[in-house]
Amino acid sequence: MKEDISGQPAADSIVLSDEAQVLEILRQSVFGLWDVVNNLTRLTPTRRPEFRVAIFGSARIPRDHWIHAAVRDLAKQLALMGCAVITGGGPGLMEAANEGAALAGASASNMKYLGASIPPTKQLLLSDSAMTTGLSNRLNKFLEPIRRSGT
Repeated sequence: MKEDISGQPAADSIVLSDEAQVLEILRQSVFGLWDVVNNLTRLTPTRRPEFRVAIFGSARIPRDHWIHAAVRDLAKQLALMGCAVITGGGPGLMEAANEGAALAGASASNMKYLGASIPPTKQLLLSDSAMTTGLSNRLNKFLEPIRRSGT
């Protein structure tokens, strides 16, 4: 409570027993806080968050397969939402992702050097530790500049 020089309550002080005055002060304070909140919501960030979606998949999926169309549509929707679509640049599902991003007016970021030059007839399993390690090392090499930039 505010006091004047003599130690008495100031003239504009309100005692808690005066319920009508207390309610009016609370009403003014709450509505005043709403004004502050509404004013703060006008502030917007100077930079929009960037999202990147990596789409990798089989190079053996033909263009007329339903999954090709589904991946193309998915990449298109992601690009329309502002996501960067990242692919391995290869045929099949990665090609479908590139097409989808292009349909949305964006261009997919191709990481062609990540793809290994492997004949399509050779069967590769993720359990093959040499393949997994090799892909992991190439992916780390690709992501290194992004990690350094902090984006």
